[in-house]
Amino acid sequence: MDVPYEVVDGLERREVLDAACLFVFDPRTRRLHCLNLAAWGVFELCRGQDPALLAAEYADLVAAKASPAEADAMLRQGIALLRAGGLIRPTSEGR
Repeated sequence: MDVPYEVVDGLERREVLDAACLFVFDPRTRRLHCLNLAAWGVFELCRGQDPALLAAEYADLVAAKASPAEADAMLRQGIALLRAGGLIRPTSEGR
């Protein structure tokens, strides 16, 4: 991961704490996404910050459940899935 990421504009969010998930609706595509806790954490942390800071913040977030290597793998997988779903983008796009 070598670029900063940000959440795409215009998404609607709904937390469902009892189900430990975040629903994200994209009105442009009319798709509803259900993010588990791991993906939810990645989604919330994509604020355009330096990739090293994002990795450190995510590692801190999941430190009780994952080793640093596992956290890195989870972060990379989360970014790939969120990008494929059109929910995040590199900060240089769309500006």
